[in-house]
Amino acid sequence: MTSNNHHADGELLLMSGFKKQMLYISLISLAVVVYTFAEISFSNKYSHFSSVTPAQRGIKPNEDNANFLESLGDKYKLPTSETNLDRPKDETMNDKSRLGIPTTNRKKPKHRHSRVVCVGSKECRALNNDLNHTHLLPSWDAQGPDISSRTRVSTSSSDVRDKDGIIVCELSDPSYQTKTSAPSTCNVIHELGFDLSKTKYLAKGAFKMAWDVALTNEEGDDEHYVLKTVVFSKIKSSSKQLDQNTRDALIMERAGRAPNSYEANVLPTYQYCAITSLVPFASQQPLDKYIKSRKIISVRKMYHLALQAARGLYQMQAYKDGIATYAHADIKPPQFLLFDPPQDSEEDVPLLQLNDFNRGRYIKRSVSNNETCAFQMCGVVHKGSTYRSPEEYIDCADQSAAIDVFSLGSVFFFLMSNGLNPYFQSSHYDDAVSDILHGVLPELPDVSDYKEYLDFSDKAADFAIKRSKHPLFIALQDVTKKCWKFLPEDRPSSLEVVQMLEERLQKISEDS
Repeated sequence: MTSNNHHADGELLLMSGFKKQMLYISLISLAVVVYTFAEISFSNKYSHFSSVTPAQRGIKPNEDNANFLESLGDKYKLPTSETNLDRPKDETMNDKSRLGIPTTNRKKPKHRHSRVVCVGSKECRALNNDLNHTHLLPSWDAQGPDISSRTRVSTSSSDVRDKDGIIVCELSDPSYQTKTSAPSTCNVIHELGFDLSKTKYLAKGAFKMAWDVALTNEEGDDEHYVLKTVVFSKIKSSSKQLDQNTRDALIMERAGRAPNSYEANVLPTYQYCAITSLVPFASQQPLDKYIKSRKIISVRKMYHLALQAARGLYQMQAYKDGIATYAHADIKPPQFLLFDPPQDSEEDVPLLQLNDFNRGRYIKRSVSNNETCAFQMCGVVHKGSTYRSPEEYIDCADQSAAIDVFSLGSVFFFLMSNGLNPYFQSSHYDDAVSDILHGVLPELPDVSDYKEYLDFSDKAADFAIKRSKHPLFIALQDVTKKCWKFLPEDRPSSLEVVQMLEERLQKISEDS
């Protein structure tokens, strides 16, 4: 009885909290809308964005969201498949907490890369410029970033100018990169009429939180969607948060498609208002939980999930003239959401869609030779992730869309290892980072690893090892190694990864 009372109290508390959050969301959204209309005159170019009237109660995404694929013409088509640097001034070299490394009971790592530990401060930059890192990889940036002479970096939708004000890099696709606001449907969101008694809290990340909301359609049935909004503690600088949310919504509008086809691998947005968006409800778990909740999956299912992940990255990078125009910059298993297989499919493989684009960066191109221009991320705090490329662990290093491909290779590793993270054998995070910076590749688990880290039985461990001999497994392993090339310019593009996976799948199917 006491347990039931606690459960009821918990539900009341949750509902009370949600009502407050909806009130806050409404007030904040209203304020942002007033501000937006004061600054921006919305034109008819936004009229194509999907909207829903209160009477309809059914939400349909715009099927034209993936029109960017046509920019490649006949060169490549996805097949129909069955098959402020304002860091604390007292920051020091020994501040491990900025890396997310626990400072207690830690042994000193074998190697220490000073540019990984000192992040963002003026003292750090000066030290980086003075040190000689020729004994460490990567060799392309051995002396450290020359901040004083580097071209001014812009992460917003603007051109990049040198110190004399001359444009050296311009936006690679102004059709969406120049937009200062995503098409807004605030009134629709406020009028949808969520049933609060059926609303459930789902999860909270570093930037956003998600709710399961129910709408009643014309037939009287409940349709579930996800309401995503910014975590309250992050609503400080409206310009920064609004910019991040705008990029997220623009990519979902541009590349997202309804989850009804194995070729629709980017999450769409159905409704958007400043810091709030309404997106499809993932009927199955995120990829990380899906894999970890199963002892082992078939090699065929593993390969098809990997192929969908690659397609999602390719579609999200919004290619123009054969070159990516956007970098996700946070590819890892939780970013992939799983849905039930399409209704007309005989496959038992979940449909996968890539999600969460607010950390991404617009890719710019040189005005002199049309080559892509690098971007930099300075003062980044890495909180234990081993899915990032080597250049991402170096403060202010040049980065490109190739960082996503390296991370995609790590997602493939996660699938092949039945849910283990890259460098899972490392006892300390800083040891794993040192391996990444020295080009040491992760090793797939052996029988003893499966037993120790995943609690596999002898039979399950033996099956996992036998699975690694399958041609599809070997093909995925080979593509993974190509994604993990140390130098960014040696890695394949996301488009090439998709092509390799599809070609090898077709060849293996023909040979079997």
